[in-house]
This record gives sequence, C-alpha cells and structure tokens, in this order.
Amino acid sequence: MVLHQTKRFHLLEKLQEEKPLFDQYTFIKLLRLELGLDTVFVGKFRKLSWSDGGTSSGQHTHGSDKLGKTINLQIENAADIPEEFDLQVPVYDEFPNELMIVKCAIEIDTRNQRLMLCPLPNELDKAMKNTQQFIHEWLTRELAACNVPVYYGTP
Repeated sequence: MVLHQTKRFHLLEKLQEEKPLFDQYTFIKLLRLELGLDTVFVGKFRKLSWSDGGTSSGQHTHGSDKLGKTINLQIENAADIPEEFDLQVPVYDEFPNELMIVKCAIEIDTRNQRLMLCPLPNELDKAMKNTQQFIHEWLTRELAACNVPVYYGTP
C-alpha cells in the first residue's frame, strides 16, 4: 500500500532537519496557517514584546580607559510560551483523521529576536510507526472476515 505523507508532517520533517529561525510575524503564520494551531495558542506569540535596553559606562584615568556596555535582552510575556508542547498531526493523507502527537520544542533567540519550532528527537519516527501500527491493526480487523492475510513490514 502506497502512503503519502501529509503536508504538515512533511513540514515538521523539514523543520527538524533545517532548524530555521523565524521572525515573530513569520512564526505566527507558520503556527496558524501551516500547522493549523488554534488562536489561543497562537495568541501567546502575538503578545511577545522584545526589548534590548542597554547601558554604557566609562572610567577615564591617567594612562587607562575602562569602557563597558551591558546589554539586557528580554521579552515581555515570554512566561506564557511553553518550552515544548504536543502537536497533533495526521501522518498520511490516506488517514487524515488518525492524529498522532508529536512533541515539539520552542526556542527563543532573544539576541536576534527570532523563534524556532522543532520536533524533539525520535518524535516523528514514533508518530510514523504508531500510524503504521494503527493501519496494520485496522486492515487486519477489516479483512479478517474475508480471510485475507495482512503482512506488516518490508518483505
């Protein structure tokens, strides 16, 4: 049986491989329009406010200069942003209602005011295997009355 990955699952594979950083606006579009997350979750990212206040100091004495700069990077409302969350996605187009949980991490790059979304290690493989197991069990159950053998795995 030929199975085709959903666009959302393929996108997660790409995010895991490339680990791109997004500006706030693009990140919100990714969450809302590409991954289809609800407005309550996406709204947490709309409320982020970046600031990079800094202070400079200097001390000049005969024969030496001491210059220093302190940069304070912070984000307001970042406490509402989870470090990881469960994303429900269908793995295959042929089974759009069979949703699998993929644990994803959210990283915040305060220095560059960028955000990253990345599935945690082995999460995509686990989701794919769980979907394939579901398909195997479903086919076995549905074809049992017909005495049709169902083989699972690579021949």
